[in-house]
Amino acid sequence: MTFFQRYVDGGLSDNLPILNDETITVSPFAGESDICPLDNSANFEHVILANTSMQLTTRNLYRISRALFPPHPSILSDMCTEGFDDCLKFLQKNSKNEYK
Repeated sequence: MTFFQRYVDGGLSDNLPILNDETITVSPFAGESDICPLDNSANFEHVILANTSMQLTTRNLYRISRALFPPHPSILSDMCTEGFDDCLKFLQKNSKNEYK
C-alpha cells in the first residue's frame, strides 16, 4: 500500500504577518515592504502573492526564478549581500540618531 503526503511550501502562505504598527516587513522582492530591493523601473504595477506585494519588473522575475531554481553558491552569496545592504539602508534611514 502506498501513501501519498502532500506538502505546501510556506512561501505560499501569509509571508508578511503584521503584528502591530511597529512590525517591520522584509521581502526579497521589490515592492511595498519596509526592507526590500529597490528596482529602478517606471513600471508601478504590482501583484500581491501570499500577502507579499511585488512590482512587475524584470529584476523581480529574475529573483523569482532564482527562488525556484537556485543558482551557484557565489551568486547566492551576492544575493545575501544585497539583502544585507537593503537592511542597512533601512536602518540608516530610520535611525533615531540615538548614538550620534
